[in-house]
Amino acid sequence: MKVWLYKIAAFALVFTGQIFAQSKPNIIFILADDLGYGDVGFTGQEKIRTPNLDEMAKEGMVFNQFYSGSTVCGPSRASLMFGQHTGHGKVRGNPGWVQSGALPAPDADDILLPKELKRAGYKTAHFGKWGLYESKTDDAAHPLKQGFDEYAGFNTHVEAHYHWPDYIWDGFEKVDWSGGEKKGNWKNKTQYAGDYFTERAVDYIGRQNSDEPFFMYLCYTAPHQGYTVPKESREKYAGLGWPEVPKKSGHYEMDPEMHTAYAGMIDRLDESVGKVRAKLAEKGLAENTLVFFTSDNGHEIGSKFFNSGGGFRGQKRDLTEGGIHMPTVAVWPEVTPAGTQSDTALAFWDVLPTFCALAGVETKADTDGISFVPTLEGDFNQQQKHEVLYWEANEKKGPAQAIRFGKWKALRFWDKEANQFGSVQLYNLMADQGEANDLAKQYPEVVAQSETYFKTERSESVAFPLVPHRRVYKAWNIDPVQHTPVSKDWKWISQDGSVTYSSLSKQYGVPHNQTLLTTMAGKQSFHSDAEKEPWVIIDLKKEQPVIGLEIFNRPDGNGNRTRNLHVWLSNDRKNWEPVFQTLESQKSWLIDLKEPKAARYIKIGLINEKPQYFHLKGVKVFALYR
Repeated sequence: MKVWLYKIAAFALVFTGQIFAQSKPNIIFILADDLGYGDVGFTGQEKIRTPNLDEMAKEGMVFNQFYSGSTVCGPSRASLMFGQHTGHGKVRGNPGWVQSGALPAPDADDILLPKELKRAGYKTAHFGKWGLYESKTDDAAHPLKQGFDEYAGFNTHVEAHYHWPDYIWDGFEKVDWSGGEKKGNWKNKTQYAGDYFTERAVDYIGRQNSDEPFFMYLCYTAPHQGYTVPKESREKYAGLGWPEVPKKSGHYEMDPEMHTAYAGMIDRLDESVGKVRAKLAEKGLAENTLVFFTSDNGHEIGSKFFNSGGGFRGQKRDLTEGGIHMPTVAVWPEVTPAGTQSDTALAFWDVLPTFCALAGVETKADTDGISFVPTLEGDFNQQQKHEVLYWEANEKKGPAQAIRFGKWKALRFWDKEANQFGSVQLYNLMADQGEANDLAKQYPEVVAQSETYFKTERSESVAFPLVPHRRVYKAWNIDPVQHTPVSKDWKWISQDGSVTYSSLSKQYGVPHNQTLLTTMAGKQSFHSDAEKEPWVIIDLKKEQPVIGLEIFNRPDGNGNRTRNLHVWLSNDRKNWEPVFQTLESQKSWLIDLKEPKAARYIKIGLINEKPQYFHLKGVKVFALYR
């Protein structure tokens, strides 16, 4: 839905058409990383001190029913930036969980929140974790290309896993913090990432004035795993008789004891929020600044010691309340009533239309959100409400969907034995916030309504279909080839075809032909030498309405040997129509031609200046038969 101009008369001079920029509020959106609903004082935390966030709750409004965009980082942040829920969004999962193997990212012409606010005359800055620029070659997804004037932080998810990183990005510049040795910052504890983001945020506020509005997107990486914090914050919680939990490793850098580190991270995060608000007050900007604080998804810490879920079921990667119900507070002096609470169900995709309304522009984005400006003003009776809120997720546990409508919460999960979604679970959140009592059998008519919502609230996505990822099928010991993640209208037709040309390796003699088109199992089925024509031609036996292909790269971890991939179609093996090409090496490519193309022959190969090797595990060609 589109959002109309908010209080436009307050912004415009009737006779000159000029804009009172100072009438528009400054906006600071602060996002924690994996902070559970129960991890802060104003939601009931008793062990970890969060005085600055608790002060915000006293001075502003607590949102009791505010939801994240997703249960994991990437799609949640995308939901915030695009103003869309995961049933419609371009980014519906983290890197590594895209069925096509592509890297999820915004394109140059996408409409994101900072672009909208720049259009409204705002200066824009982002400090911290971006997480939407995974590619190292396509700068279109970089924050400075997506509407931010100033940026310093982490481009990718993995970079943001390190709280004592060896480098940080300042715009396009890579700033070295390693001191010349690998993991040097971790060893020497020279620069804590969260402190740097606070320094940049405080510096940015110090350069602002009341003449031009600004938007600052401040994304901390605390308290994401690994659990580590400067010594002085950790020592605040030492000697309290807490149970000691040794560190877990993986690729994370962890302090020796997890509980004190986790508490120290949240404590320091709270201090950082206090420093930002103190700088606003010092500059005389606090009264006309909306400060909004929340988290990107639920907690990940495995220990139940802190009651991080706040009584909700589940955690990060779950679509139960513990994974998506966020601790949220906003302060806007003289506008948002102090000490108030909102019980309206809202979500990340509402932020874009709300901020556009505050900025006095109608959003150009195709958003699922509604403006909650009336709520911020304390006018709850005028607040529009969602008919339904929708989420989907598809990672380690397989596909899952969740909806909230009125007092009801419905969920459904993948049944791996039946290879389809299982029965709907239904909960009355007004009486059962812990989602303990499944009422599906008692309310079949509500279940029927939820099943309709599950279908109508999402659009199909080739990159993020709601079937298990092949990594999950492998964990379940199920052949993923039999469950290719494509539209139900697509029919796998290449099993009946044949390989009529290939530059088969003379050295390795790898079997191919039908193996390439049918099994997709084991080692690569097609392996060339360095040939002038390193390609394979598939004969479908007759002309067919080809709609897509799934091409599996070599499975031995050396997949970067297949790059610069090209696909052509033909009916006569003379006139070839190019339909796909990419320079990116991936584990697999899921190619959607959008419209069926009549073809009998498929040519898959490489075009390089020099002859190259070419390795494939399998090829599946699909036709569209309705």
